[in-house]
Amino acid sequence: MKMPSNKRKRMSTRSSMEAPPVKKAWKLRGPNFSAPTEMVTFLIGPEGNDEKFPVHKEFACHHSPVLKAAFNSNFMEGETQTYRLEEISTSAFRLLVQWFYNEEFDVFKEDDLDCENDEDDPGIEKLWVDQDLNLIQLWIVADKLLIRPLQNAVINVLEEFWEEPFVRHGGPSTSWIPYAYEHTTVGSPLRNFAADICAYKISPEGFAAHSEDFPKEVLLDMAMILSKAVSIWRHDDITHSDDEEEEHDDDFISDSGEEEEGEGDAALSPAGTFAFDDDDNNTSASGNDSENDFDHGAEEDIWLDNEDEYFIGDVPALPRYQCHRTWRSYHVPEDEE
Repeated sequence: MKMPSNKRKRMSTRSSMEAPPVKKAWKLRGPNFSAPTEMVTFLIGPEGNDEKFPVHKEFACHHSPVLKAAFNSNFMEGETQTYRLEEISTSAFRLLVQWFYNEEFDVFKEDDLDCENDEDDPGIEKLWVDQDLNLIQLWIVADKLLIRPLQNAVINVLEEFWEEPFVRHGGPSTSWIPYAYEHTTVGSPLRNFAADICAYKISPEGFAAHSEDFPKEVLLDMAMILSKAVSIWRHDDITHSDDEEEEHDDDFISDSGEEEEGEGDAALSPAGTFAFDDDDNNTSASGNDSENDFDHGAEEDIWLDNEDEYFIGDVPALPRYQCHRTWRSYHVPEDEE
């Protein structure tokens, strides 16, 4: 009879030594009030005349790596949990706070105002001017705090305001341009935006009425833009069919800006400029035929006459100038997480 063995079975300890699988933590997409009592204070305006704005630290730090580093440092901002912004108005800062909590901000549009019969009301014009400056200040503070999505959101709003046809009566204001140039450096997307607005959107009357709004830097940028855009074109460089020539002879833009009709050479006026409205060359003397002038990278040709004569019979007139217009992108790269 076989005797039972006294040897104990050796139990495997591998399973008991292995740590239980760690569940991956759910990555939060944004602040969730995990520290609802932790507040920081923003001081808006010059010292001695500032206004205090308390904000949840979690929200401010989530959107801005600059604020996150400042409030968690051993410097004054970290010790006092305060941060001073002197270059922004309280109205503009309120837009920043809205972005902290909602990732959007409120602006008013023409439909929000009762201005149907008061388009030239100085009070309404001041509302537009103040809001434009607030948005520019918001862009500059977002640049300082490295809040890239907010910078792009501001540009999107301004483009919507000032695209063709003008959503807003009167088009772009200009009082924000000196501020934009004072608080940015060469090559800034905001400077590019301002220079293009001046080159392509501001009327001669606008320059004359607000000459103080155009510092020499923006005028130099405008000169660079237009000198690169303008090239000489002669009539024999482009050929049209007889039907197209006849159509172009009949329709032209008068010095009053209205399209008029005529017969052949008799319709041509030294003060007028031809309007090309065919499908292949959808341009005009005013340059406003594009569906969206802020279509980044889009190109548009504008024809400008430099002499008082056009055609004498079939003989080409003196050279004309072609303005080759290209809109730049004013967005900044956003960091991907």
